[in-house]
Parts: sequence; structure tokens; C-alpha cells
Amino acid sequence: MWVLWTLVIVAFSVWLGHTWIVALRNKYQHTLESRLVLFVIALVSWVLARQIALQVAPQLGMLPITVISTALAFGPFCLLSFIAVNMWLAALTRPYDEKIWNLEEEEDRLIRELEALRWKALNAPLDAEPDRKQAGSPDDPDDEIAKLNKIVLDWEQAGGAARVRSLKVLEWKEEISAKGDAELRSETERLWKTVEAEADEGRQEQARARWALCRAELMVRESRVRRESIPRETRKDDKPQIASDQMAMRQRLQDILREMQAVRAEKAEFLQKKIRLTWRRGP
Repeated sequence: MWVLWTLVIVAFSVWLGHTWIVALRNKYQHTLESRLVLFVIALVSWVLARQIALQVAPQLGMLPITVISTALAFGPFCLLSFIAVNMWLAALTRPYDEKIWNLEEEEDRLIRELEALRWKALNAPLDAEPDRKQAGSPDDPDDEIAKLNKIVLDWEQAGGAARVRSLKVLEWKEEISAKGDAELRSETERLWKTVEAEADEGRQEQARARWALCRAELMVRESRVRRESIPRETRKDDKPQIASDQMAMRQRLQDILREMQAVRAEKAEFLQKKIRLTWRRGP
């Protein structure tokens, strides 16, 4: 019975080794560095296998020992090369992993700060709330900005192209942040006219999402200007400041999720193509 199990294990090991050798040839683009590393691994594996063969059958001649050593070296070579290539792959994908790790760290920090601000808002005095209600704005700016962000998020997740749309939103945000207030206001008006005039539903929804992004940024800037124009000593409490900080943190959390999705997509795309094993940068 043990002979049968031995044959099964050997056959399975050979199949695994063959699968790895095929992947090593087809999935990776080898360079001088990778060939040198694999040659050293092959040499070490053959020397190790030869020592084993000499200890097991010292009476055999040089040719049989060489043949047996070559056969025995197949297993250690597959194992060691698998470890070496995966360590190499981890080094090549480290920039993506570091970006994701940094974004996750920032996300955790913002969540903790957001929770602290929530408790601070709950414990803040309430006497300024009636004054703010009497100020006359029909809609709370925070609620309006949240609705605008939801328009962007709904468009981003619709249509089965979340990755492409996430990258598009990040590109829009960079363009919007570089615009001045007057230019941003003009862009917002232009986009709304496009929304009203566009007949194609897909283009209309895209224009609406971009308009919502511009409008939200404009409202954030206007809210910041109003807050900074009020002397600190005349403010009755810190709730407007807390609400503004919470809004900014929520927007940053949405940006972090988009950035992580984009980085993970780039990493997946990198792993799907033929990987060049080299320590040098560039093609």
C-alpha cells in the first residue's frame, strides 16, 4: 500500500513541478538578473541532490550518479525557485502595497477623528442652533453637499465600470481643485446647462455627476469663507466648525476609497500581464 501512496505523491509532485515550470516560462519575462538567480538555484539544487545520491548509492558510477542527481534536483529547484520568484514579485508589488497601506492608515485615522468630532458635537452646547435656523437657509449646506456627493457616488457605481469611473472622478477632483472660485462657478453653470440640454442619457448622467462634484466643492469653499469671516469670539459654539470638519473628513474618506480602488486595480492589472523580473527600473 505504501508503494501506491509513494507513486501517487511522486506523480502529484511532478505535476506540481511541471505546472510551476510552465508558469515560470510563460508568466514571467526573464532578464539577466533572473536567469542568474535561477542558475544559482539550479546549481545549489543539483549539488544537494548529488550529495544525497552519493550517500544513498555510493557504488554507482559517475554517469548514473549524474542522471540521478539531475532527477532529484528537480524538486528542490521547483521549491526554491518558487520561493525566490514570489519574494521577487512581492518586492515588485511593494509600491502598490505601500500605497494601499498608507491609505488604510489614513482611513483609520480619519475614522477615529470623525468619531471624536461626533462625540464633541454631542457634548457641545445647543444655544446657537436656533440662531442658525433663523438665519434663513432652507437647506442645511451639509445636507445639500451630502446629496451632491450621493449623485457622484451613484454615477460612479452604476453601469458596471466602477474602476474607470473612479479614476475619472479622481481626475475631475484634481481639475476642480486647481480652479479658482470664479472659474469653478462658471464651470458649474456650464455643466448644468449641459445637463438640461443633453439628450443622451449616459452623457447627461456623466455631466450631472461632474456638476455635482463642482457644486459640492463650491459650497465647501463658500462655507469656509463664511466661517472665516466671523470673528472667533462672536461664535456661540463650535458646532459649525465641527460640522465643516466632519464634512471635509467624509469627503476625504470617499477619496481614499476611490484611490484604494484605483491602486488595487493597477496592482491587479500588473499581476495579470507578463511580469519582468528585474531589480532595475524602467523597461
